[in-house]
Amino acid sequence: MDSLFEYKDAEYKVYTEVISCDNKELCVNQYIGDSEDMENHQLTIIAEKELIDLYKLDGAEAVLHSLNKKEFIRLSKYIAQQKKTVKIYQEKGKSIEADSILNSLDVPYTWIQNLTNWFVNHGFDIPVYEVKKLPKYEEYRIEFNNFYNDKNADPKKVKLVLNDKSRWSNPSKYLKDARKSVGIGTVDELKKHPGFGWINPNSNAHD
Repeated sequence: MDSLFEYKDAEYKVYTEVISCDNKELCVNQYIGDSEDMENHQLTIIAEKELIDLYKLDGAEAVLHSLNKKEFIRLSKYIAQQKKTVKIYQEKGKSIEADSILNSLDVPYTWIQNLTNWFVNHGFDIPVYEVKKLPKYEEYRIEFNNFYNDKNADPKKVKLVLNDKSRWSNPSKYLKDARKSVGIGTVDELKKHPGFGWINPNSNAHD
């Protein structure tokens, strides 16, 4: 169950019933489909020892809660990642790409709603997915890589973001580490890259 899209023809999935359990596997019923009026239940076999033990200890509802919580968090993570991508496109003025991703999220939001309904109907709290805040150096490196990989990066925008002293405590140090992470040894070499011509070798991320 590592993939968000476990079934290529399924638009969302909610685990609904434990049919049987022995020492080796669980047989679980799940709802899959691409819309409310195309209902389809499908059996799936789960051989995770942790879930088998959970069933023996706390029963079927505990297993369904665990499975649906994993689906909810996995889906929430996917939506959060897509929103980050939308923000990047919007900042680059690529509204068509951003709008395309936003429109594609209509279906994932439907999945979230169906999972939410399951938790509410069974008296459980709705799971909370918290996006972990990245350390500043990782946040900077992501911004750097986005600009570095954009051949049409606007130097003014690049400087505005990467040299923002109100956002970064030491932008020169972050820039030095970021350029080294992509294999650029000198400031002069980075200065030749599209979008980075504003760099001053005497003051920005010196060697």
